[in-house]
Amino acid sequence: MEPGYRLDFISHNTGLGRMPVFYARKPDVEPFASFAPLTNAIPQDVAKSKHEFWLACLNKGALSSIGLTFCEEKVRTDGTEEGFFQLVVLWLMGDQFIHEWHDMVHDDFILCTKDGLDQLFAEVDSGWKDPHWKIEAGVRQNARKLDLKPSMQMDKDQVTVHVVVFTKWGGFQRRSYVFHRVAPHRLITAYKKELVRYHCGWIY
Repeated sequence: MEPGYRLDFISHNTGLGRMPVFYARKPDVEPFASFAPLTNAIPQDVAKSKHEFWLACLNKGALSSIGLTFCEEKVRTDGTEEGFFQLVVLWLMGDQFIHEWHDMVHDDFILCTKDGLDQLFAEVDSGWKDPHWKIEAGVRQNARKLDLKPSMQMDKDQVTVHVVVFTKWGGFQRRSYVFHRVAPHRLITAYKKELVRYHCGWIY
C-alpha cells in the first residue's frame, strides 16, 4: 500500500450473494461498517454508481476484480516483474476468502506449474466443494499440454501480464492484464483467450 494507507474490506451482500470489497483507508480513519457508507464517502467519479458496481461484478471473471475498485489508486508494486505478477494475483484471487451463493462464480484460480494443475485435479477428485463435480479425462489431457508459466511484457509506460487461469465456469483460459507501469497502477485493459473448454454443468 502507499505509505500512510492500509488495505481494509467490508463484507458486502448484493442480494444475490456476499463478497468482500476492498478499500484503502488511513490508519486513523474509522473502518466502514457496510457498503453504503463506503460508496457515499468516495467521490462519484471513483465509486460511480451501485448499478455500475453490480455490472462490474457480473464481468469480474473476464476482466477485473471489482473489489479493487476502491483501493487501486493506493496499491503499489516494487516495479519488478514479480511485483506486477503479485498485483494480478491480488486482482484475480485476493477477494476469494468470502463466498456466498452467487458469488461462488468468482473462482478464478491461477495456474503456474504442472504441480499446481495436479493439485487442482486431486482436489476435484477428493470431492472438493462438491462431490458431483468432475473433470473429464480429455479435458485433463489437453490441460496437461498447456504452457502454464506466466509471462510479462514491460514497456515504457505499461506492463502486460499473461497468466493461465482455471474457472469451473469456463475452463482453462489465458488472461492478459495491462496496467500503468507507474503508480497508480490502474488497469488499462484486459482480455482472455480460451485454451481448454470446460463447464461444470451448473447454470445460475
